[in-house]
Amino acid sequence: MMETAFDSVRDSYPSIEDLREIVEHGCASGVAHQHIYYYETLSFFDEYEDEIIEYIADTLGGEINEELWNNNPCNITGYKNDTVWTYVELVASQLVDEYEDTTCQELNDSEEYTIQPDGELVFKCDELSEESYEILTGNEAIAELMSA
Repeated sequence: MMETAFDSVRDSYPSIEDLREIVEHGCASGVAHQHIYYYETLSFFDEYEDEIIEYIADTLGGEINEELWNNNPCNITGYKNDTVWTYVELVASQLVDEYEDTTCQELNDSEEYTIQPDGELVFKCDELSEESYEILTGNEAIAELMSA
């Protein structure tokens, strides 16, 4: 089976912290280390063009693809780069949301928490390590998340 663009982004950023950095700072900040340079974004776009454009349209609406095109008049390189960055940011956002929804909700429901010396209530989901995310990104967990 051929790897999808979604799989490629997920595999490029296996750490939940990397994904959070992308969501918080955007690809233009350089935190999306596998999608910084034109040669990276252009080849990614060329390989997954249809999936990228469809995902953006499904997530944000078709007018966003048109806006990306109009923001780069006579600049196909800029259009492809901006489109890939938009896609990577959307996928990172989805993965962070899924991670937080599944792990934090389950832990909050079980009322597993600690009380810090300053009185702050901290749920176990706030203390999860990057390893927890890497375990969640296994094929079985992703299939489970996508079917939910």
